[in-house]
Amino acid sequence: MNHPTCILIPIFNHGSTIESVVDSLQGFSLPLIIVDDGSDRSTTQVLEKLEQRYDRLRVIYRAANGGKGAAMRDAFAAAFEQGFVHAIQVDADGQHDVQSIPKFLQVATKPRVIVLGKPRFDASAPRIRCWGRKLTTWLIWLETLSFNVKDGLCGFRLYPVKESHQVISTMDCGKRMDFDPSILVHLVWEGVEVEHVETFVRYPQDGISNFRYVRDNFLITCSHFKLIGKMLARVLRPRLFGARKHGDVSAHRWSELKEHGSYTASLLMLRLYRLLGRRFSTQLAKVVATYFYLTSALARRASADYIQQYSRYFPEQSPLSIRKHISEFAIALVDKLAVWNGDIRFEDLVWENRSEFYELLDTKQGFILLGGHVGNIEIGRALSRKHYDFTVNALMYRSHAESFRRILEKLNGEANIAITPLEDIGSDTLMKLQAKVRSGELVTILADRISAGAPEKNISMNFLGAEAEFPTGPFLLASMLECPVYTIFFLREPDGRYRINFRHFANRIDLPRKDRKEKLHDFIASYVKILEQQLEDYPLQWFNFYPFWGIRERSEGATQTKAASAVQ
Repeated sequence: MNHPTCILIPIFNHGSTIESVVDSLQGFSLPLIIVDDGSDRSTTQVLEKLEQRYDRLRVIYRAANGGKGAAMRDAFAAAFEQGFVHAIQVDADGQHDVQSIPKFLQVATKPRVIVLGKPRFDASAPRIRCWGRKLTTWLIWLETLSFNVKDGLCGFRLYPVKESHQVISTMDCGKRMDFDPSILVHLVWEGVEVEHVETFVRYPQDGISNFRYVRDNFLITCSHFKLIGKMLARVLRPRLFGARKHGDVSAHRWSELKEHGSYTASLLMLRLYRLLGRRFSTQLAKVVATYFYLTSALARRASADYIQQYSRYFPEQSPLSIRKHISEFAIALVDKLAVWNGDIRFEDLVWENRSEFYELLDTKQGFILLGGHVGNIEIGRALSRKHYDFTVNALMYRSHAESFRRILEKLNGEANIAITPLEDIGSDTLMKLQAKVRSGELVTILADRISAGAPEKNISMNFLGAEAEFPTGPFLLASMLECPVYTIFFLREPDGRYRINFRHFANRIDLPRKDRKEKLHDFIASYVKILEQQLEDYPLQWFNFYPFWGIRERSEGATQTKAASAVQ
């Protein structure tokens, strides 16, 4: 191989144009692979002559027509076998301006890059095709959760051979005209960088098109439905159900898990919700939940672990279902989008003791709200929207805090929620929080997820009849803020409305030095008891989908194993 890049041309019955296309490519001195996809005899005769004429040309003949995707599968297999790094795909009908090839080569400075042709059309381009390209590109933005792709249909593009061959060999990238957008999305998912080159594209009046409007548009539509489903699976499985290696304890620590998605991902998910509406989005979420149930062993294990503990602790309750548990979680995610979109309002909340909350606000004395991953804490935004006369300071890990802050700014610039990263809490931050509480502001923190890599900051508690780790940080912080503490949970009723369970926890968390450890244990035990009470009435709304029980034992076991290995 004298050049790391080759040219790939799939062809089906383009005997009248292929010769001029091949001739126009000779000035670039690039190896050329043509895959004949079961063309008629007149086309194969032209290919045979071209193969005899040019040494750098290789023709692969398929016995029957299988579609563009099938032809490109064979083309990439041949390119990979010959050791090419990149391959430029060119159509056989003469639409593409091959004089743009040097631009593609100039941009392709890395092996893992796909360079897309960004077409500039002349007057010959059908308007309906241009609108179709825009729709496809918008769907690809959704499927990839990024705006990196400027045109997802142009077949004039440079591929990374190794990655493309692997994707085609292991994924369903479509066999016909659904191939171009499908393989592009899969390559982006694999982390391949996207670059663009502007190029002219023309539609000759006497051109031969193999695009069948009804069949191929149907295939492309079906392909996008599948890609959206896969996108939802990619977003939810690793980020919400944790890492895949069940035995690695550290992989399941909350702050080490990727959050629900970047700002762009969250924004695009919201756009999808607005497009589909709440009812259809909920039904789609149930379908995705079924997919997780069938494919995510970690999700099933975590759910089964919880259900086993729950059934032992509440033997009188009806048996729970893993599938329904995961489905309930998917519905909660849709409800989060509904709150962001303003579809769940304060008037939709069921809250018996709301007067107690109002009386607290009237005192102008701030307080702490302890929540947890029981129910849907995001519903609290419906409450904050209604009452702008108080400010909530939400404490969360930095990875989530930044994207959440940007989303809040995007959603009407709501300013009564301030974000404080947990990693930033030191003496200065503590003094600021103390001042905020004294001025009547609220502080919220979820108190059921442990600190990563710092077991000394956790405490083992009996939860649903077995030992589980809980963080001490929220309670230590509450003691230093010297203010009242309340718990709050937002729990979904069977009719779809949310109930607010708001209750007094302590006038203040006092941890005297003499019996500090015992007092801390008692406060956390009280919080754990409240969690159990919420779950007794709402058993499927436990949303910690990682191995929650026995973490300390697994961590100590892993440490002992490492120590033994070091001794050996």
